[in-house]
Amino acid sequence: MTFDVVNPATEKVVRSVPHTTLGDTDAAIGRAQKAFESWRNVAPGDRARLLRK
Repeated sequence: MTFDVVNPATEKVVRSVPHTTLGDTDAAIGRAQKAFESWRNVAPGDRARLLRK
């Protein structure tokens, strides 16, 4: 099962994404928290360069 992500400015569907379980969501949050520990030490200019890759 999926749900649509809608751009509120255009009301067009940007992407359809799958529903996840609570466990999947908690796991994703845990991975994001772990990644943040090193990401917060990256200088803003370097972050921008990395994101553009």
